[in-house]
Amino acid sequence: MTQFFTQAMFIVLVIVVSMAFNTNDVVTAHISQALCIVCISPLFYLGWRLFPKMPKSHELPEGHSLLTEGFRQNWRTIKNISTHYRRSLGFYFLGVAFAEAATNTFTVVANTFLIDVLGFTGTQVGIFFLITLLCTLPGSKLGSYVTIKTNPSISWRLSMVGLAIVANIGVVVLDMIPPERSYLSYIWGAFVGLFLGWFYPTENCFFSLIVPKEQETELAGFWVYCSQIIGWLPPLIFSIIVENGYHQKWGLMAVTVFYVPAITILTLQGSWSDIISDNGEDFSSGHMVKNEDFASTKEKENDAAGVIPVDTKISSSRKQEEVDNNSEASIPA
Repeated sequence: MTQFFTQAMFIVLVIVVSMAFNTNDVVTAHISQALCIVCISPLFYLGWRLFPKMPKSHELPEGHSLLTEGFRQNWRTIKNISTHYRRSLGFYFLGVAFAEAATNTFTVVANTFLIDVLGFTGTQVGIFFLITLLCTLPGSKLGSYVTIKTNPSISWRLSMVGLAIVANIGVVVLDMIPPERSYLSYIWGAFVGLFLGWFYPTENCFFSLIVPKEQETELAGFWVYCSQIIGWLPPLIFSIIVENGYHQKWGLMAVTVFYVPAITILTLQGSWSDIISDNGEDFSSGHMVKNEDFASTKEKENDAAGVIPVDTKISSSRKQEEVDNNSEASIPA
């Protein structure tokens, strides 16, 4: 929600500056990029300074190179996901690939549709996306409510269905209305924002509930990779459709088709209990199959200090109690 609010405030700033100086579209774009640099530079430095200092999670195996060990680790993780966590992490990442490709492309080509088909100016496009971002705030609340009532998998799929329906109905209706009623597109932007605000937080919530401990950073990198791996395909399809003389609405509708494989793949995961207990392991506990060659630093430190893990202590204590009880039971009265 904070992310959407900040984006909305930035758009407000750009609109105010462009209206104050009565700039054209090109100058407005230049102002927007300049403001990006002005805002990002100090905030990036502040964010970097606020990063906590974390101890390393793994030790580099003897005889291995740091340049190649990252690739080895990625390969081991891929095999672990494929072998042990196919339905949970594996299907989730596949779903991300198609869902992110559709959503990211739609938000980009919608800008082209507004300008070329509806004749929007740069300021009108800014107002459209401002309304969209403001409506992501109640959309986040709606997504939270639906997620609590169902589960992250169902909620995320419903957000995709909503985005596809709103996108397709919107481009068809807006193409039919006369130019003097183009202001109705702002209503379309409100509904798009509602489902975008539902889509992104639910996607992140889903991932946070199935990601194992001690591999969060690595798997976050996998998430970024999957979110971009086929991001080029929907824009290519949109361009091919438009360049062959078809209306842009057909290109936008083709982009939303990518939600179909995403929803299908997530449906194949099964129930939520199946997802979080893939291969008999409860993901809510953050358990992940351990790699053979990459030992945890904490485990090595415990071994060196002679510290017994808590779960081992509990297990040993219970075994000792059982031995004591059996011994007492075997003593004749």
